[in-house]
Amino acid sequence: MNKMLKALYVLAWILFIGLCIRTGVILVTFLISIGINPEASSNLYEGLDLSSVMDANWVHYTLITGLIISIWALKSWMLFGVIQIFQKLKIQDPFHFSISKKITQISHVALLVGVLSILSFAYGRWLVDQGLMLNHFSESVRGGMEFLFMAGIFYVFAVIFRRGVEIQQEHELTI
Repeated sequence: MNKMLKALYVLAWILFIGLCIRTGVILVTFLISIGINPEASSNLYEGLDLSSVMDANWVHYTLITGLIISIWALKSWMLFGVIQIFQKLKIQDPFHFSISKKITQISHVALLVGVLSILSFAYGRWLVDQGLMLNHFSESVRGGMEFLFMAGIFYVFAVIFRRGVEIQQEHELTI
């Protein structure tokens, strides 16, 4: 079991670094597009083309890109929370208030990612209805409903862990 936890821990770090890189690339490309070279908006990351939005309205471009960056940054933070749980988790004694609290925080961030993804997707659809092209936009903000579901699952785990902590404390008091 410890080997599996260590493997998951390493995998979480790899995924976290990948998410941070993606977030950073989008952020840097966005800053380049508004400050140095507006043509950078045609390929923010992996074909994400928001150049028509930038050409039409700088405010919409800033808002939609800010939403994308926020979503990816929150996903990174959420995965960092998972890494922190792996650091604190001990199979022999798994129930700790700090782990329950961290799982609750992750559920809140997952909820926020889900809501922001759904709002971003709706905003993107509205921009498309206004005649703007958003190539590869949906790939950047997809998964809203999945993150809402994940938030619920994490919240249930947090409640279970909280109850486990309570039972463990009661058991320690009775001994």
